[in-house]
Order: sequence, then structure tokens, then C-alpha cells
Amino acid sequence: MALQEYFYFSLLPLILIVSFILGRFGFEQLSLVAYLKAYGFSLFLINAPVFARGLGLWGRRVPAEPREKTFQDFSVHLGSLVFITGASFLGFRWALGMGFLVSGLGYLFFFDLLRQITSRDQKHAHVIEKIIFLCSSLYLVALLYSTPYHDPLFWVRLATGKVAEDSLCHLAVSGMLKTYQTSSVGLDGLVLWRYHVGSHWWFGQLSNLLGMSVEQIYHFIYPAALVPLYLLSVFGLASSFSKAGLAEHRYAFGAKWAVFILSAVGIFPLEYLNQTTSHHYKFISESYILSLLLAFLGAGVLRQALAGLRKESGRRETLLVMGVFVFVILIALTKVSVGLLALFVLGYLAIRYRLIAGGRGVGIVAGFFIPLLLMIVLLHMTHNPFYPFHFLLINVAAPWRAFYFYTYYLWAWIFIIFRFQEMKIDSLSSLSEAYREKKTLDIEILTLLVVAGAIPGLLFNIAGGSALYFSAVHHVVAVSLIMGWASRSDVYSF
Repeated sequence: MALQEYFYFSLLPLILIVSFILGRFGFEQLSLVAYLKAYGFSLFLINAPVFARGLGLWGRRVPAEPREKTFQDFSVHLGSLVFITGASFLGFRWALGMGFLVSGLGYLFFFDLLRQITSRDQKHAHVIEKIIFLCSSLYLVALLYSTPYHDPLFWVRLATGKVAEDSLCHLAVSGMLKTYQTSSVGLDGLVLWRYHVGSHWWFGQLSNLLGMSVEQIYHFIYPAALVPLYLLSVFGLASSFSKAGLAEHRYAFGAKWAVFILSAVGIFPLEYLNQTTSHHYKFISESYILSLLLAFLGAGVLRQALAGLRKESGRRETLLVMGVFVFVILIALTKVSVGLLALFVLGYLAIRYRLIAGGRGVGIVAGFFIPLLLMIVLLHMTHNPFYPFHFLLINVAAPWRAFYFYTYYLWAWIFIIFRFQEMKIDSLSSLSEAYREKKTLDIEILTLLVVAGAIPGLLFNIAGGSALYFSAVHHVVAVSLIMGWASRSDVYSF
């Protein structure tokens, strides 16, 4: 990603923090130190790759292709997350000191970014791009702070009973993990709560590192620091899937934000949106966003590593182990739905690149049917009764059901049409040829996410509308892929 993109992503947390302050206008504010620490923490997460490249971590060589640059940047992002997680294990005073150090480094990284921008002949965003970014930022503020899940006045509304019950549950579990290292809500003792509590545990660790309460981590740090990093990973993933040998065009920054805001707001009438579950951007779930963040950062690294498989077959076993560890164990601990879908993707890649010994039949069983069986068993064990087409029947009004599979998966359809047109696929034979040459891997993964993500909601009654956390993953991936297409330098010759 270009330096100017990092600059504007550095402004995004500031906009969110200022909005949080305005949301508490007339009520008791957090301390000035808390606000400065939060902004520094977000700058650390966002700008670590820029500083690492300035130090010569990559030999001061700026890659010509966006894909390789994304691989480098995502590696540093993952490293920064590992660093702050490790620092949070220190004793309270040492961890608190590390929190101040991390925030201070964030400001240092930002000033280094400004230095690099001013010392180089950097292109500046067009005024239209700046307007698109500002509108997108304000819309993001509305998405985050207009719900009871991340209301700046959480404690005020708690006194009136107007808060989401889910928030209270997650706060209790995170606090119990922080204090007693046990997954429990604390009622009737430390009764074990079987749930994907990776995000709860991590937020408790951040509470220890930043010297803030768990409630402040959930309602302040998460929107101000982690959501911008998640969006940066979505934008970076777009670059990682760009066409080899092509740089991004002059207005790539504005094109990506335009695609994001168009996909977030939607193009359908409000009546349709109110009668269907088509709101894909579920920022209310911290575990969902954190799991997608890990998945996208890992995918950016894995995408570049896969390119070397054709030349270096000896790396296959190591790559598979790394993928399983990053995509399944870590991601599933934060959100089971995203972890299972990641397992499907890994299994499919293992089939496509023949990483599983024993022939294609064994590969298909191990790579597809085992993840499918695991998904069904887990859903059954978590007391989700069998109910065919439950998600469609309950969440979509009868007049709209005939159009649901066209509208809900619209962005996937758009990307597939673009890619078919680009590759001049107009018959089964041309599609088969592109498949054999591995030119359709992006389409294959997107189709797999559509199919595998739809299975739980079409087979089981998943309480609380949580089937959306399976089916909505495809949308973010499709939008990211369209961002990559819209930012390519040959897009105008399409």
C-alpha cells in the first residue's frame, strides 16, 4: 500500500476518537492520557510496516508489485500483534510501562511516516478521493457508535437498562479470563463456559497492557484501534490479489474507498434491507472482526507463499503446517465460523496444489469432506437443531425470497462476471482451460466461501441469527477482490 494510504488510515482512528469524545459530551470523559494512549496504540498497529521498511528490514527495497509489498506489510502487522500480546504477559506494572512504550512508538512511527511523505515526491490524493474518505469515515462512525454494542455512553445507558445483553456477557467473560484465567460468566462460581473465547482473552490482555478496564477496551479501543486495522487488512488484501506485474493506478486510493462505501451502504431500497438480512458489515461482533483480521493478514502472507509452490515443492509441508496453525487454531479460537471456513479454504488449496499424499481421491476426502463433517458435528453438538432453510425462512420476508440468492450474493456475482469478461471465458471449454492453468483461483475460493458459508444457515436453526457469521464472510472477500480489480493500472482498458 502507498504511503498516503497509511496516512489516511492513521487519520481514521483520530476521527473515531474525536467522535467518541463528542458522543460523551456533557458526561464524564476519559482521561487525556487514555485518549493519547489509545491513538498512539492505533498508530503503532497501523504504521509498523512503514517504520520497518524505513529501518531497512527489507533491504530498503520497495517492491514494484503490490502483492509483494502486501506480503511484507502483513508480516509486520502480524509481528506487531504478537509483540503486544507477548508484552501483555508481563506483570501489571511492567505491562503498563510497555503499553506507554507501544503508544510512544506509535507516535514515532507516525512522525516517520510524515517524514517519508515529505521527503519523497509522493502523489497526493485528489480532492474527490478526500471527500470519499471523509464520507466513508463518517459512515463508519455511524456504524460503530449508533448501536448499543459500542455506545460511548455505555455506563449511562446501563443505569437505564438500555444496553445489549450480549455486551454484558462478553464483558463478564473477558473479566473472568483476565482475573481467574477461566472462561466463565462468574454466576454460581467459575462454571466453565464453552465458547470461542479467544477475543475475550485477548481483550483482557490488552486491558492489562494499556491499563484500562475491559469495558474501555470493548467500547473504546476496539472501535478506535482494531476496526481501522481490520479495514486496512481488507484494503491490503485487495492489493495482494492484484494482477502480477501491474502497479495500482493514480486514483487507486479513492477507488477502493468508493467500492467500500458503495458495498457498505448498499444499492437496494430500504424496504428490501429491512425485510432481509443483507447488512454484511457486522462490526457489533468483536470476535468476528478480530478473526477476519487474523484471516486476512494470514491470507496476505499465504498468497505470496503459494506463488513459490510451483517452483519450490520442498516448501509444501512447511506451508501447510503454517497455514493450519494460523488459519485454523488461532482463528477458530476467536470465531468458530471463520475458523471452519478457513479450514475449507486450506483443504481446497491442499487439493488444488496436491499437498495431501495418496491421490486426488484422498485429497478430496481430507480437504473437503472432513471440514464439512467437522462443521456439521460442531453445529449439532452446540445444540443447533436441524431446520432446512431456517436462515432464509426466518430472516427474509416471503416476497423477497425468490431474489435472495441474487441480491445477497450480488458482490460475488459482480466479481465473477468481471473476471470471466477479463479472461474471455465464454464456454465450458475456456473455463476448464483457465481452471487447469490455475487462473481462476480467486473465483474458486470465493465460490467455496459462498457455498460453505451458506450450508449452516440452510441446514440448522442457529440461534441469534449467528448463521450470518458464516454466510457474510464471502461478502468482505468479494468486496476486497473488487477493490483490487478497481485499483489496477489496466482497469481503464477493461
